[in-house]
Amino acid sequence: MNQDQLMKNKFLLLTIASLALISTQASASTAQSDDVIKLPTYLVESPRYLPAEKSIEASLSELRDQVSTPVVTVELYSLRSQATSAFTGCEVKTAQQVPAAAIAVAKG
Repeated sequence: MNQDQLMKNKFLLLTIASLALISTQASASTAQSDDVIKLPTYLVESPRYLPAEKSIEASLSELRDQVSTPVVTVELYSLRSQATSAFTGCEVKTAQQVPAAAIAVAKG
C-alpha cells in the first residue's frame, strides 16, 4: 500500500467513527424525558434610592448651588491673526521682511 492509499483509509475510518458518535449522541438527546422542572420565583422589593443616597444627593445639590463656575479666558497667541501683535506697540514682521538691526549691520 502506498502513502496515498493509507491516508484515504485513515480518513474513511475517521469519517465512519465520527458518524457513529454523532448518531449515538442524537439518539441520546431524543431519549431525554420531557419533565419540566419549575424553579421557585422570588419577588424582591426595594426602594429606588436608599436614605444615604438621598442625603448625599441633597448635599451635592446644595454644594452645586453654592459654587459658581469661574470664568477662565485663555489667549492663544498662535491662533491670533497677523493684524494683531503678540507684543503691545510692535508691528508684526513677516519672514520676508528684513529686520532693522540686520540693515544697520549691513550698512555699517
